[in-house]
Amino acid sequence: MKCKMYFAILLIVAFLLNGCAKKDPVNTIIDNNIEHFTQVLNYAYNNMEQNSDIVMLENELDSCIVVLDSVKQTHFSEIDRCESETDYWRLASISLFVLLMLGVFAKIKRII
Repeated sequence: MKCKMYFAILLIVAFLLNGCAKKDPVNTIIDNNIEHFTQVLNYAYNNMEQNSDIVMLENELDSCIVVLDSVKQTHFSEIDRCESETDYWRLASISLFVLLMLGVFAKIKRII
């Protein structure tokens, strides 16, 4: 009986930790593209003759990697902003509800 309870607790903890390990789809897409661009750049550095056209294309791929990284950072900052707005409105709503309940309570106390 005790063993089953420990197993159930272990199973619940495993499911909770599994939920925390999921990656954001935007993060996955950006990381995959950055990895792809890096592989293409490595191929170009190692297997192509370095003329002016190839160097220009390599520089463009480098700038694409930088842009993708900035997109990822912007995405996370936008998520943080939305979460802070949600927290603000949640706090404002709870405060309004508490004030309303205090007003109702004061009104009832005055009547009694």
